[in-house]
Formats: sequence, C-alpha cells, structure tokens
Amino acid sequence: SMKLVGKGFAHPRIKLTIRRADHAGDEERGLLEDMKLSSSANSRMVLDHLLRVQRAELALSSDGGRPDMAPALTQVGLLAKSCSGAVDMLGSWGSKSKVWLAVLEPPMVKRRKLGVWKDQEHYATEGKAIHAFDLLRVLSVTTCPNKDGAFVVRVQPSQGMQTTLTFFQTD
Repeated sequence: SMKLVGKGFAHPRIKLTIRRADHAGDEERGLLEDMKLSSSANSRMVLDHLLRVQRAELALSSDGGRPDMAPALTQVGLLAKSCSGAVDMLGSWGSKSKVWLAVLEPPMVKRRKLGVWKDQEHYATEGKAIHAFDLLRVLSVTTCPNKDGAFVVRVQPSQGMQTTLTFFQTD
C-alpha cells in the first residue's frame, strides 16, 4: 500500500544526469590517471565532465576558437580552473549567501590560494576576496554527511587555529 509514513518525503525530487561513458581517445582520461586521485566513480565522472568543459572553453576563448592555439596550462592549473564556480556559503545562524569559489594561481599571487569572492565579477576583476587561504593550509575537503549537496573545507590559516567553511552546490 502507498500510505504516507512521514511528511519529510511527501514531494521527493530526483535529479537524473545521463552522460556517455565512452572514453576512447579522451585526453582528460590521461590527466586524471597521472594525478592518482583516490575518488569514487561518481566523483571521477563529474571531474571528467568539468575538465572536458574547461578544455572546450579554453579552446574557444583563444585565437578564434583554434584548439591548437589554446594557452598551455599545467595539470594543476587545469584542475583548479575546472573546480571553480558559484556555490552557497553557510554563514552565521544558518544563513546562506551566493559566492564564487576559485583557486588563485601564479602570476596573480606568489603561491596558490583558495579564495571566496562575492560573485564572479569580483573574481574576474581581481577584487578583494571575502576569504583567501594559502592552498597548502587547506587540511581537508569532505562531503557533509548530514546536509545533501554540501561540502566542508577545513583550513588552518595560522598555527593553532582552524577554520571550517561549509558550501552547498548550486544548480
């Protein structure tokens, strides 16, 4: 019988994403193999997709869309560009604010930094970041088990001090 057990699941939403699993001749596949990432199959699929999109954007933005003229990026640089984007940041008293999360790279800064900006425009114009941490000071990035679509970034900005930032993915 289809009786309502609890009100929490009265209107469930399911997001279904279908992607081809054909990786024959995929140049990003080699990039991920070199990085020796220890991630689940789902994480690898999402990362594959992000890298493919980033490569296409770089190819189109350089010299009339010719892929052979695309600027050369390091593996870490390509990965950093692929993982930037709009997220919701959990603030005080449970408030959420839309922010832009990205990694700053040389020559913009001396050492790579994880930064949070008000929006993409502030990031693009090299505006002041809300938070900026040396990438080597990031202790962990983990999924939040009790919040769907959330991840937690633990950072140690200085000796003996730890900061935790919680972000939610946006569609």
